[in-house]
Amino acid sequence: MITYSNNHLRYQKIQIQAKCTNLKFKMSRVTVKEKIVLIKVYQTQTMLITQIKRNKIQRFQNLIIHYSNSLQFLTKIQRMRREKKQQIKQIRIKKIIRNLIINLIKSNIIIKSNIKTKKILN
Repeated sequence: MITYSNNHLRYQKIQIQAKCTNLKFKMSRVTVKEKIVLIKVYQTQTMLITQIKRNKIQRFQNLIIHYSNSLQFLTKIQRMRREKKQQIKQIRIKKIIRNLIINLIKSNIIIKSNIKTKKILN
């Protein structure tokens, strides 16, 4: 079992409180799923603070692990959202190019036999 000095615990508590206020600020710009995770993270943080106050180190360590897992999950969700946005952008661009080529073919500016246009149309 690891023991912490009082100063270390005080520092840890300040860090966690700072993160809590930061989370409150972020809450306005997230989806419901993320909000649930954020609330869980926030609850863990408040539990961490009370544990630090009570000086129960073992539980404190377990909570830190739980807290970091929640944060990892949150960043994973955010990454997935970013990737999805990029995919949607790519699909839109492809559709625009495809429609442009179809219109050019209809107006006899481009001939269908071109290999590149065939790839885009398929």
